[in-house]
Amino acid sequence: MTHARTKPATQQRTYGVLVGTVRDGQEDPAGHSPHYEIWVQADRNYRIAVNVRSVDGSDVIAHYDPNFSNLLDGQVERAKADDSAVVIAFGEFFQDPGRDQTFGFAPELGVHDIHMMQGNSGNFADDNRINGDGALFIRFAGGETVALFARFSVQSTTTDDSGNPS
Repeated sequence: MTHARTKPATQQRTYGVLVGTVRDGQEDPAGHSPHYEIWVQADRNYRIAVNVRSVDGSDVIAHYDPNFSNLLDGQVERAKADDSAVVIAFGEFFQDPGRDQTFGFAPELGVHDIHMMQGNSGNFADDNRINGDGALFIRFAGGETVALFARFSVQSTTTDDSGNPS
């Protein structure tokens, strides 16, 4: 089952920051979702959905630290083993009914849109906004911090004051 989210036209976006510890992480085990899922413990259980593939065939472009071994999975595994590690996710909060499909906790809460949210056209033009880009940081014991900044190759990096391609 894919992670499809539709929002009523009247629903407000809830952009924010989630800070917690990594419990687990994996690419969608059934292979249906283009996301890498991270289970985070904060005041309760959350899931961070990080786009690692595109649903429209465009490439996902990411900037990462050269020491970012095995891209995302290696860093999540390091964070699981480091009791002092903290994950910080910038993105849009979601709450879906029922049990989390990936990790099994309830209710299903989390953060998604962990990527640039500007410069979209076509089917994703309604997602354009400023001050709403997503990013992921993992801070390890001793202060080392790795960061992930991602966008899709079809997104324009030149936008107007509303985040639309210019």
